[in-house]
Amino acid sequence: MPDNQFHHIGIINRYGTQEMGLVVQSVISILRRRRIPYIFDYANAPRDLRESPLAIPIKEWSSDIDLAIVLGGDGTFLYAGRSLQGKNIPIVGINAGHLGFLADLNAREVETELNEILDGNCVLEQRRLLAVRVESPSGVRAYFYAVNDVVMNQRTRSRMVELDVYARREFLCNYHADGLIIATPTGSTAYMLSAGGPILAPTMDAFIIAPICPHSLTHRPVVFDNHCEVKIVPRRDRRQEIQVSIDGQEDLALRFGDTVVVGDGGEFTVLHPQNYSFQRRLREKLRWGIPPAEE
Repeated sequence: MPDNQFHHIGIINRYGTQEMGLVVQSVISILRRRRIPYIFDYANAPRDLRESPLAIPIKEWSSDIDLAIVLGGDGTFLYAGRSLQGKNIPIVGINAGHLGFLADLNAREVETELNEILDGNCVLEQRRLLAVRVESPSGVRAYFYAVNDVVMNQRTRSRMVELDVYARREFLCNYHADGLIIATPTGSTAYMLSAGGPILAPTMDAFIIAPICPHSLTHRPVVFDNHCEVKIVPRRDRRQEIQVSIDGQEDLALRFGDTVVVGDGGEFTVLHPQNYSFQRRLREKLRWGIPPAEE
């Protein structure tokens, strides 16, 4: 009988392909052999499983769930990170997508690699979230958490936006640009990377602000510590139809007079295999030069 370091598992995955179904079955087979009880995320369970008592919405997951296994691509990982905010449940990702920057385990090697994790042979890493608050003149309209980034841009037209940004209640800059990105260290290798932002080590207590294609050669990304709160105020122009996008998965159209406040959203725990290296991940996923020993 294996020595299980985790005793109740939550499974979060995107169904839809035959390959994904096979990976899910492999995971379930491993958990059954190890006699570890498990449940599914109701929102992503296939129809034939939604009537099962094992299909439970994440917000109703009990405190005895001590590990979430996320199967899919980076998008599924982002969904899981937001959904599990505040539950203190560590996440391990099995990559069945394309890039796989966030999910560590290889779907083709799930038998070996997942058993290693369940044995406790893993590395724990704490990552930051962003808390996003949309305020109207009458009060708070919406509240979100972001694992990667918060993006503000035009909803329907290919036009620039004009945004006043304040950090620690002090005016920072007026941005005239295609949009604005605020990213966590995790998100520094996503949209922020394409906007010319720096890559931050994923455990840093910091976030980045960067304009998208600014109408100024002097605008550059700025890094703040996670204790800083940022307020973004759209210029009061009714021609601006601005939306705020969370991890590219949740959108909200701003109304005239709305402002967006972004600050620290706490942290979540990611589990990696023992041989995990962020620098090696950068080389592999971004196709950087090989190390001298491999030449």
